[in-house]
Amino acid sequence: MFETSDLENCNIIDFTKNLNALISVAKDNNIQLLLETNLPGQETVDLISQLEGEVGVVYDIGNATQCGHDIGKDLRVLSSLIQHVYIKDKDNNGENVELGSGNVLSPGGVFNGQGDEFVQKLTNLIPMNIMASKDEYRGAIQFLCSDASAYMNGQNIVMDGGRSLL
Repeated sequence: MFETSDLENCNIIDFTKNLNALISVAKDNNIQLLLETNLPGQETVDLISQLEGEVGVVYDIGNATQCGHDIGKDLRVLSSLIQHVYIKDKDNNGENVELGSGNVLSPGGVFNGQGDEFVQKLTNLIPMNIMASKDEYRGAIQFLCSDASAYMNGQNIVMDGGRSLL
């Protein structure tokens, strides 16, 4: 895991140059590099797009909440980039304490009475050419809330009609 909580204080060119060097070494050694950041979802995507290689995202709901992020929006934007989700807080000494890991359902394109123009524009971006109904997520939610997912930890289930694959 590579934390970038101080990114706003860094020179982005130097930062990406150093991170690209790590990506190269990680790739040569078959290591998956994961990025944890306090940046909002779209800024994280923008940062990753400047990198020369594959980088996954560790999403910390505790940090996102403290930073005032729209968690739902972050999860939609980051979607398939998320490799691990966890919740942490600070102890009395300011040290990170992991409170637990969790799984995430990232829905996409849920129809909820939006206008015709919006629906048409969005369905054009979805390979299945339709928006989901909220009922289509019921099975995944039941799975995540049941003992059937007991061994699953820190995963992101993307249900977006294939949009994140484009």
